[in-house]
Amino acid sequence: MLTFSVFKSSRIQLLALIQSIKVRGLKDSFRIIYSKLTDEDIDRKLNVHTTGTLTTELEYNNIPYTTMYSPSHAKALAFVLGNIPRSHQDVFVDYGCGKGRALLIAFQQGFKNIKGLEISLDLLKIAKLNLESTISNSINFTLKHCDVLTYEPDAKDNVFYFYDPFSSEMFQVCLQNIKASFCKNPRIDYIIIHHNILTDWNVFKDIFPEAEFKLLEPYGQRFALFLFKPVIKNNLEK
Repeated sequence: MLTFSVFKSSRIQLLALIQSIKVRGLKDSFRIIYSKLTDEDIDRKLNVHTTGTLTTELEYNNIPYTTMYSPSHAKALAFVLGNIPRSHQDVFVDYGCGKGRALLIAFQQGFKNIKGLEISLDLLKIAKLNLESTISNSINFTLKHCDVLTYEPDAKDNVFYFYDPFSSEMFQVCLQNIKASFCKNPRIDYIIIHHNILTDWNVFKDIFPEAEFKLLEPYGQRFALFLFKPVIKNNLEK
């Protein structure tokens, strides 16, 4: 017998599907459904828990600019990371790592150094359990309990990931911190932004006018991939 809560949940999901078809079309909407089902399968295979949403202690305490936890789409992110040339020295940094799904995907895609930034202790504890039960000792992973606005990237950090990143104002602060690190220690850096491209593209352009840009849309998801690297001046410009 269907309970009212089950009926209500099914109705909400049906309405969301109808809206998605209107906005994205039938093909991309079913790609998204396939992606979500695959995400749940990944949790089962790895014996971790990264699916679903979660209301954290931050919302109970009315901490500003925080949002409900929602995980990255595993197959879509894996596709995007596959577009980035990698070396053993690369460091993948997830801004707002939640339960650690993006970090697990980065590990599966061959990153040897991964770092998660998270302001919620509730989520960080879950991420720690997920990573410790999955990642081998040969992988260097770090979880930092911090406000992403105050994080100053290390000299080796070079792949930065933002999933539905906050507000434009907050995103700008994070980018300025990355830019300061880049200017102090020039290197090839990548920034990956999921979904919120239209809001943040102008912000990014102002801070990194020389960055190369690629739009990727795997499994109905939308990502912006930015590459910026040191400018090499020729003899005439010196």
